[in-house]
Amino acid sequence: MIHNYNIVAVGWGNIIDVFGHDLQNVEKPRPQQFIATLDLDRTLMHFNFNEAKVQKMLGEHRGEIELEKTLPMESWYVLRAVKAGVRVRDLCRSYQIETLREYRERSREKLNEARVNGKKF
Repeated sequence: MIHNYNIVAVGWGNIIDVFGHDLQNVEKPRPQQFIATLDLDRTLMHFNFNEAKVQKMLGEHRGEIELEKTLPMESWYVLRAVKAGVRVRDLCRSYQIETLREYRERSREKLNEARVNGKKF
């Protein structure tokens, strides 16, 4: 779950979702062939600085998006669209909500900048 990617094996293997679980709704039309629908817009975000914005977005887009899961140990939200044509990432951008991927990239840039400037951690 650390990287938040779906894992799709080529040839033989399972399809693993972003949480590290085997996908259950998988068609197997032939041996060693799998077909599954993956939600590529499923979006993770960190609790930090996002809680009020996320609650506002969920309230204003009820029936379009939903809070799929809260992961308190990691301090993450998982949002997904429930209405066709709605994209969670587009809504996050319009509400100025930083996704987990953006949060990590920003943090990595700051750490690398500090290292270049000789700061130790």
